Amino acid sequence: MPPKPAPSPDEITAHIARTQLALGRNVRRVRERQGRTQADVASRRGRRDPSSLARLEGGKANPTLALLARLCTGLE
Repeated sequence: MPPKPAPSPDEITAHIARTQLALGRNVRRVRERQGRTQADVASRRGRRDPSSLARLEGGKANPTLALLARLCTGLE
């Protein structure tokens, strides 16, 4: 069986976009189940501006592990 060809740059970009959207949807689902607003979570993380959370939930952010760790703190 021949080896599978490497994905094209467009395929990689599409996969990253799908992953970012899925992550954002999951974060939003958890936040909403807890009855929290984006501002509540930002405040619990020591932030005033919920814009980074809004970008993440909208699938428009590529969060670092550090940001994800702080986000988990805000959702605890």
